[in-house]
Amino acid sequence: MDDPFEWAKKFDEWSKDKKDSKEIVKIMQAIHLLMDGCSHNLNTAQLTKVQKRMKTTIKQCIFWRDQNNRKRFIYDLRQFGIWLADFISDTEEEYWENENNP
Repeated sequence: MDDPFEWAKKFDEWSKDKKDSKEIVKIMQAIHLLMDGCSHNLNTAQLTKVQKRMKTTIKQCIFWRDQNNRKRFIYDLRQFGIWLADFISDTEEEYWENENNP
């Protein structure tokens, strides 16, 4: 049986490189901020879309972690964050347009 914490070992190795680990933490904090502070007006279908995109990103990041490709891992994580910010911004704009024009 595989070690259930094996996935974390690669991240522990990466944490020795302060630049990469700081970048990953910074991106994750931004994603967390977007999800916790800006997603309250998303409907169920929109949240489902975010969930699907997030699952895909997690699979991609696991793949790049296994390949020990930090640059691509960070790139995919950053791209998800950018997509999420744009998606939330677009849906917020739509929400407020609908609120002001019932």
